Amino acid sequence: MKGREGVLKTCIRGYQKHSVNQVEIIIMRDRPTCGRAWLESLPYADGDYIHFTADDLEPHEGWDQDVIEMASNGIQPSPRIIYDGAVVFCGNHLGAGAVEPETGTVVGMSVIPFLSREMLNAVLPLLDAHYYTDDWISWQLERKGYQTQCCRTYEFEHHVSNVKRGAGMSQTDRMFHDRLIYEAARRAM
Repeated sequence: MKGREGVLKTCIRGYQKHSVNQVEIIIMRDRPTCGRAWLESLPYADGDYIHFTADDLEPHEGWDQDVIEMASNGIQPSPRIIYDGAVVFCGNHLGAGAVEPETGTVVGMSVIPFLSREMLNAVLPLLDAHYYTDDWISWQLERKGYQTQCCRTYEFEHHVSNVKRGAGMSQTDRMFHDRLIYEAARRAM
């Protein structure tokens, strides 16, 4: 997205430097929503696993070390998100799923989904929203019997780029708008 090129470069360098496995990076520029970008990227993805992320999340060393095994076993890994040196997320957002065994953290969703193709097919179509698309994926997986668990090695630094963060609205307005889309989609199921 225009104005966020610096954090995107940091993110890409992180994947190139810190991935244990070979990764294919597909960038969808300037889409109106994160959900639309993720959905439109799928025809270009060749791998057995799909990882959706954002341009301001830099992976830490070995981020992909354990997630393939987890997804192969039908578990959606939930990342540890670090901001200013502190863990600010480890699965405890909207959902009320499993408990992370080491810390007791409630794990209900994954903000940057990592899915097997089977898991991906279980959640399509994706929600066309900027925020809450990740919540939608986690909720759909939970409904279909998949677990979400915090994965300590699935760790990212959040650089929080505020440029165009609301995708055409203020961030607060966009969050409220997309929360309504998410809740309406859930009620319609």
